[in-house]
Amino acid sequence: MGNFLRNLVSQILSDSCYNEFFVKFNFFDVECLKQTISKALGTGIILGSALVKLPQILKISNNKSAVGISFLGVLLELIAVTSAASYNYAKGYPFSSWGESVFLMTETAIIAFLVLMYSNKRGQANAFAAMYSLITYVLFAGFVPMSVLWSMQIANVPVVVCGKVSF
Repeated sequence: MGNFLRNLVSQILSDSCYNEFFVKFNFFDVECLKQTISKALGTGIILGSALVKLPQILKISNNKSAVGISFLGVLLELIAVTSAASYNYAKGYPFSSWGESVFLMTETAIIAFLVLMYSNKRGQANAFAAMYSLITYVLFAGFVPMSVLWSMQIANVPVVVCGKVSF
């Protein structure tokens, strides 16, 4: 149990801050307080983002209908969030700074799948799920050059704006 707790705490505290807080019992170290609060907020945002689209997913599932939801709009949003996550992953940035994108990717992909499913396009829904899974694997496995990931990241704002404005 001690290792589990230590691993959990290490997600929020650096080793030096862990020592500062739990070995030296110096709970007022300004740098450690700043780091800890920043990491805790990042972790909280990630955990909160896991719930952002859940109500929409539940509403679509319960109603067995996606009327009024544009597949193209959802797809453009999915492209943007996938681009952001794959770029940040490839750059090696800490998960706490981009992890919310992973949850948004997953939830947005589920919404896209449900939109197709409840539009009586089961074959397209399954093809979409397979294709998106493959694309995600390719992006995160390091097969795509950084220059392409950077270009995808730069295109995020226009992609999201097109998805929201035109539909």
